Amino acid sequence: MIAMHKHELKKKNNMDNLRFLAKQIQTDRERKSHSHQVERLYYKPHFGPEETDMQLDMEDDRSLQ
Repeated sequence: MIAMHKHELKKKNNMDNLRFLAKQIQTDRERKSHSHQVERLYYKPHFGPEETDMQLDMEDDRSLQ
């Protein structure tokens, strides 16, 4: 009876840990996504005389994404 109770407590603890880790992973993904969005808002491309047509095309492709 006691062993069965210990098993149930261990199982419950494991499930709680899995839920906690899943929540941490989701929070981390949301933080990274938000950070990436903010970086894109403040991205300032450098255009100067050294820019080539290929670099300008790459910049156009990146801004479409």
